[in-house]
Amino acid sequence: MKIFILLFFLSFIIGNKTVEILSYDAEFKNIGAGSAILKTTTVNNKKEILFSFKAKKIIELFYKLREKILIKVNYQDYSIAYIYQDSQHGKRIKKHEASFDYINMKAYSNKDTIDITQKVYNPISIISFLRSQQLTLNDEFTFHIYNAGKIKQIKMKVVGEEEITVNSQNYLCFVLAPFYLNDADSKNKKGEIKLWISQDTQLPIIIEQSANFGEIILTLNHIQYEN
Repeated sequence: MKIFILLFFLSFIIGNKTVEILSYDAEFKNIGAGSAILKTTTVNNKKEILFSFKAKKIIELFYKLREKILIKVNYQDYSIAYIYQDSQHGKRIKKHEASFDYINMKAYSNKDTIDITQKVYNPISIISFLRSQQLTLNDEFTFHIYNAGKIKQIKMKVVGEEEITVNSQNYLCFVLAPFYLNDADSKNKKGEIKLWISQDTQLPIIIEQSANFGEIILTLNHIQYEN
């Protein structure tokens, strides 16, 4: 009986949990560069998104390239509640942690406290937000993107439709691309994304991301669900 009662209360604490794991092949200049995982964990009304990227060993002999981003997002609009980023690009290692108080409109990082005027996003949380929308051609979405204490504003627009074939599977996708509201924001395109989201399953089939050294293209190769 005691075990039954314990399990009964644990079911309320743990709640309903679903996990989606999207695995990607990464290419740089048409060369296989590594792999990436986009993992979304949902427990009741809480969502956590983990993005990780690792270059192939042969590439890391010349250039270390790793990325890990953990984001806790608000359930309704996918704005960031907490973010932790651990990355290495060559010899440059960056770790950043921040939390967001939307009542007092403050962002608290490991270095500073800044004022915010709107809810903020990261390119990874933008992907999840756009997947939740009923997209149509020419739709536009405005985001305030947070990156290591700095905030810039961009728009994502549904710029077209495209049928693509990935792993012998055909997908009719909406294509979404960023554009800018002012010239200052357009000068730094690092981390920005262009997306191909399937119209029927709303999966991000291709993610094209800007980096200091060029474009990295992530192509979906495996989907896994866990409870």
